Amino acid sequence: MITLPDDVKQDGNWDGTSLDRGARVNNLESKMGFKEHQRIVCTAGGLLVSMNYSAVEQQDNKAKAALMLLKQTYTGNDGGVLYISKGIHQPYNNPHIQLKVDDGHTYLYHLDVSAHTVVTDHADKEHFHWTGACFSARIRNGKPGTEAEQYDSAWWPVGVAVTPKVNRDRRNSISGPGLVAKDKAIDEEEAERKAQSDLALQRNAVLDTVLQKLALTPKDKFQLKKLWEGNPAMFLTKGLKPVSCTYDGKQFSHTGGKLNV
Repeated sequence: MITLPDDVKQDGNWDGTSLDRGARVNNLESKMGFKEHQRIVCTAGGLLVSMNYSAVEQQDNKAKAALMLLKQTYTGNDGGVLYISKGIHQPYNNPHIQLKVDDGHTYLYHLDVSAHTVVTDHADKEHFHWTGACFSARIRNGKPGTEAEQYDSAWWPVGVAVTPKVNRDRRNSISGPGLVAKDKAIDEEEAERKAQSDLALQRNAVLDTVLQKLALTPKDKFQLKKLWEGNPAMFLTKGLKPVSCTYDGKQFSHTGGKLNV
């Protein structure tokens, strides 16, 4: 039974490579990690609720029987184990996740995904959500004939359109939790930049006050590092006389006394 994302397991090569029509291709074409894939696959189980092929339909079409096994894996206590065997990819403009059910036999499925929902992060950069749209199965039926006739195929829900992504845009996907985390990181980076900017303005104001009121300037740039770290730093008077100075964040101390800055 699949009730939580963690109920969906990881196949060892889910983000590796495999041969497809003689070419070595990536099994994953998304920056989204396995946790996001688990959420998509877990939520997609709701697509199967209304599917109910009869015994006759299952006997006539092994792919329909396989989809009913998938539904049993999602909803029953005696189903198989559901794996993600390939992450989101779209080698032929049909974005999907490949799934595997192991109940003593191995059955492969596609979960077609769609990129129709666009979201914007706090930096006004657009991302999209992959969402599950349709399950499908293609199972060898043991019948003679052409290659197409030797396989049964089935889809549920039937006739669902998906929105693919082209070029490298297909990797610019993000999950709901991923968007929250990204926005938090953007906010933290912005807060850090503002803090650094405010600190630089404060330190420039300190140096300007010291120059205007005490006519002291740092001997060199290395002295400033010492000063901001709270260590004694060497400043020079207009007559180039060295003066040892310190700064504690509020007061600038020098040989002649202290200056509130």
